[in-house]
Amino acid sequence: MIVGYDQLQQQFGGSSPADLVVRLKKSGVRYLVGKNGRPFTTEFALNSAMGLTSYTPHNTELDPAQVEIG
Repeated sequence: MIVGYDQLQQQFGGSSPADLVVRLKKSGVRYLVGKNGRPFTTEFALNSAMGLTSYTPHNTELDPAQVEIG
C-alpha cells in the first residue's frame, strides 16, 4: 500500500517536502519523489525501516530451489 505525502507529514513532521525527505532519510525509510516534488513510500518500506521484516535490499535474488510454482 502506498503511503502518501500527507500521511508521512503527519507521522514524521516537517514543514516542506524537502524537510520531510531529510526526516525520512534519518529514519532509514526508502522513498520516491513524485512529479509534484512530494515524497511517498510504501507500508513495506516503513516496516523495513523499523526492522519488522526480514527484507534486505542487498539480498533480493530468489533461490530457484525454494520457489514453488503452481
